[in-house]
Amino acid sequence: MIPYAASLALRGLKRHWPFTALITVSLAVGISTSSTMLTVMGTLAVDPLPSHSGSLYHVQMDPRPHHEVRPGSKLLPTVTLHDAQELMLASPSKSTFTAGGWLPLRSPQTGYPLRMLPIRGFTHSAPSLFGMTFLSGGPWSANDDNSAARVAIITQSLANELFPGTSALGATVELATKDFIVVGVISNWDPKPRFYDLDTGAFKPSERIFIPVESWLALPQDYGNGRMRCWNDADNDATSPQCAWLHFWTSLSSKDEVHAFQLLVNQYASDQISNGRTTRAQADIASLINWLDRNEVIPSGVRIQMWLSFGILLVSLVNANGLLLAKFMSRSSEFGIRRALGATRAAIFAQCIWESAALGALGGIAGVPLAALGIFLVKRLPIDYASQLSISYPLLIISLALAVISSIAAGALPAWRASRVSPQLQIKTL
Repeated sequence: MIPYAASLALRGLKRHWPFTALITVSLAVGISTSSTMLTVMGTLAVDPLPSHSGSLYHVQMDPRPHHEVRPGSKLLPTVTLHDAQELMLASPSKSTFTAGGWLPLRSPQTGYPLRMLPIRGFTHSAPSLFGMTFLSGGPWSANDDNSAARVAIITQSLANELFPGTSALGATVELATKDFIVVGVISNWDPKPRFYDLDTGAFKPSERIFIPVESWLALPQDYGNGRMRCWNDADNDATSPQCAWLHFWTSLSSKDEVHAFQLLVNQYASDQISNGRTTRAQADIASLINWLDRNEVIPSGVRIQMWLSFGILLVSLVNANGLLLAKFMSRSSEFGIRRALGATRAAIFAQCIWESAALGALGGIAGVPLAALGIFLVKRLPIDYASQLSISYPLLIISLALAVISSIAAGALPAWRASRVSPQLQIKTL
């Protein structure tokens, strides 16, 4: 049973349709704009590894001498192979280092054609640090790291491509002319953002094959070893202590461990100066979430656009407030007669609030296709995260509720003004 005040509100929407249309359009524009930007922010601000992000830390160790560093420049995001290995030995916690590149791959057993695929090199502890789930087999061992064993872990999707209908475990894949044995198959692992290596794009697809870093270094060097930053005229040598290309990650479960590890890397940096390796060395660590913030995974422009979208929503609400005030005050005679017939101020207020809520619902519903259009247009932009955007139905429900609540808030003052209409004054004017 519809309350009497709600029934009167619905009739008011029909009788005064020009006001209804203007308010609906105003709210729809504000809601759709804010919903679109909230969708973008929700995509960018997601925690890529909820089960591990609280204990996972990125390590920076920058040994470039003074003459190689511009004033005010940031620390290198990557470390050299030399520093990665030394920090692994010194670290009391589980750690790994990783980098990505492209290598030619084929499956000799099934005739899979030769293709260039992105690969990732890391150490045996990476799967547990990065939350990978094994469907069969498991990670390689520390001895495999040290001996540059030709072993590989692949995702289920790649296993299905390379070995359709058969088990990939124990099978052989050819990488850069060398055979690698598959020792593990993991579920499709594709965290977004790609926290573990932002150099290769925060929202690009993750690699589907993983091998030991040392095994990668033992391959023919014609294919390179990923992005390098070298100094002192070093010539892109992956083994040089003057070429940084590896991301170092470690697991620290308490504040004490974080503090102790920070002291450890600071002391290591000081030692590089003391032993004459460099004239300057700086080190730092950052939690996974802080690392994403430092690298502006959420670009400052997107944050500005989000606040602008809320500004548009606020303008829409102010506009709706003015239109509601004009709408209600134009019906002073109607409200005056209702008051003369015995309606209370609370009844008039309730009628106006019901009408405001209905207008908010209409604005929210009209804003849904506009928000979908906004997301569609953003997805067509040449930006990494565009392909990750999708309509979030919970967000649309929240937006609809926000539209109703906002409309009620915008209509509260006009409703209060309308409920204060004097019945005697209105009857005299008839």
